[in-house]
Amino acid sequence: MTATDNHNDCLELSDEQLVAQTLENRERFSCLIRRYEARLFRYIQRISSLRKEDAEDVLQDAFISAYRNLRDFDPDRGKFSTWMYRIVRNAAISAVRKLKVKQKYLVPDIGEDLMERIASDADIARDADRGFDSAIVRTTLDGLKDDQREILLLHYLEGMGYIEISDILHIAPGTVGSRLSRAKQAFQKLYRPDARHDATRL
Repeated sequence: MTATDNHNDCLELSDEQLVAQTLENRERFSCLIRRYEARLFRYIQRISSLRKEDAEDVLQDAFISAYRNLRDFDPDRGKFSTWMYRIVRNAAISAVRKLKVKQKYLVPDIGEDLMERIASDADIARDADRGFDSAIVRTTLDGLKDDQREILLLHYLEGMGYIEISDILHIAPGTVGSRLSRAKQAFQKLYRPDARHDATRL
């Protein structure tokens, strides 16, 4: 089988099928790595201020941890993607604490798309006709409390639903809803088209 054939085979299988195959053949784990490495690396950058090299180390450690604990993954209790995000999140938090990095959440890849999604829920569509400034969005996110920022990123940038966020953050689905509502209100309160880049923490 060629590398291309193997890649196509990966695409045709579900996460759960690849997990089952990996338990029999460790080489199959490379399929899961290829499937998730880009989005998980972006997620690490979105929730931390780790340098690129440190973020890469976190991702590698997370994949190693996932592989070693793969038998603990239970598809009846949730998605593999959610399980993997939880491992990566914990690894990133540990790295930040270990390296004593001062947290700043200046998300590098946000802009009009994110603003449209938040605006539709946060009732700030009145500003849409003025255009959205991605720098102001970054400043606004950086001005939010950690839990507010994280839940907005998980929901709007990572596309997670309430159940998935509940699993990742270890909070009840109802708590996800109330926390997301407060986060949107805080974002709406802080976001201004003419906001300065020194927005203060709420």
